[in-house]
Amino acid sequence: MGLLKEISFTRNWNRNLNAIVNTLKEDFKTAVILA
Repeated sequence: MGLLKEISFTRNWNRNLNAIVNTLKEDFKTAVILA
């Protein structure tokens, strides 16, 4: 049970990390376009 929770946590963490990175990329693109 503990292992399953850890895998699920890691998956959610990776997804959140990807979302943050994508947001930063979009913000960066916008900043470059506006600059």
